[in-house]
Amino acid sequence: VNIGALESLDEFRDVVAVASKFLVCGTIRAALPYKKVAEVRERNRRLGLGLMGVHEWLLKRKLQYGCPAQLKTWLEAYEKESEKAANEHCDRLFLSRPKGYRAIAPTGTIGILAGTTTGIEPLFAVAYKRRYLTEGTRWKYEYVVDSTAQLLIEKYGLEPAKIESASDLARDPERRIAMQADMQDYVDHAISSTIN
Repeated sequence: VNIGALESLDEFRDVVAVASKFLVCGTIRAALPYKKVAEVRERNRRLGLGLMGVHEWLLKRKLQYGCPAQLKTWLEAYEKESEKAANEHCDRLFLSRPKGYRAIAPTGTIGILAGTTTGIEPLFAVAYKRRYLTEGTRWKYEYVVDSTAQLLIEKYGLEPAKIESASDLARDPERRIAMQADMQDYVDHAISSTIN
């Protein structure tokens, strides 16, 4: 779920509900290699509904990277609505209820395709110096504005120098760890995160 693209808490709840139902359906449509896997799936159904665009969500509200009370309200809705919708759908389809509902992954490529920040990660860098080889022997350099950063700057009128990035937060690893710890309160699977 791209939380960064959603404007209201009600809209977010609706998207989480539909996505949870979609994942339930995926557990019954998936081709399985043999009967034992089907038995294990029935006992241990897992969904893993994830989020991306968390840093975008913060940036568009002019909030510092972290887990403020306003974000926690949305995460509580994510937790409650994902379980409610999935359980109701499982009951309607006479399926076992899931053992797990939510997970957070870096969503690197998916986040880039969606034009948002990945998972709970901050932007890697607003801009960077790119080096490449030409004619087999000559190094060339160019400055590149990260495409996601450019989209967010244009969309929300952000000042580039005020956007915290993974590079900035590498000097403050406690904030990155605190963000992951806060997010874990709302996730019943794993969180994958890296500190660069």
